[in-house]
Amino acid sequence: MKIKKAIISLLAILPISSIAFAADYNLNSVDVPVEPEQVEEEFLQRLEDNQLPLKYYRFLKEHKIENSDQLLSDDNLEKKNRLLDEYSKDYVAPLGRVSGTISIM
Repeated sequence: MKIKKAIISLLAILPISSIAFAADYNLNSVDVPVEPEQVEEEFLQRLEDNQLPLKYYRFLKEHKIENSDQLLSDDNLEKKNRLLDEYSKDYVAPLGRVSGTISIM
């Protein structure tokens, strides 16, 4: 019972945003190795489902890439890798999400 009171009093003096940030960081900082194939598959699925931020679609439009088949072609390999790197920073690496980098803009 004393431990509960101590935790509650500690939480009461901390700002709520600090607790939320700590909880989010803890959930996303698990060092689970991610296979590149999984990242690419997830990226392509989100791309098809229109679940990515607008910057990805703007990039594709600027480079006249109209669909996933064009993106996966050998001609666009460099652009696909660039998008996958950005996606990894935004969604796979937890600190990339916190930093808010937008390198493909």
